[in-house]
Amino acid sequence: MLQSNWKLTLDPTSAPFVLLNHGEMLAEEIRFPMVMGLEVVNIPGSGTPFLRQTGNVLVTMEYERFIVPTNPAQQADMYARRDVLNSLIGFSALSKKPMKLEIYGLSSSYWTFANAAVTYLEPSRLVHSGKPRLSQRIRVTATGLTRTDV
Repeated sequence: MLQSNWKLTLDPTSAPFVLLNHGEMLAEEIRFPMVMGLEVVNIPGSGTPFLRQTGNVLVTMEYERFIVPTNPAQQADMYARRDVLNSLIGFSALSKKPMKLEIYGLSSSYWTFANAAVTYLEPSRLVHSGKPRLSQRIRVTATGLTRTDV
């Protein structure tokens, strides 16, 4: 496990929903695989096919975060199970929005995806050091990345 240096905020200007905050525990570092749709076009008389971009560049980031209640009374097993179900309700209400990415300690820049959506959520209860906690595997698919220097 490692501590997050990322802050991912969906819909940062209207109704901010923090998907991941600085200091939360992650299973591993976030990866940002990028895919681009391509079409192979055979040009008559040419021995080499032509590649044409057919769509947007998509970035799909996936991570697993762990949440431990700070209130000792809520560290009971029943609350961990309740939180699994409640996270399904909270995430199902989200729609496609802009998403802001910030890096802890880097105040000179931030990045924004024009469109981002949570496309996968797998909440589960697990026990670590005898205490129940909530695990959330989250996948976000996004497009239109820009950087803003402040």
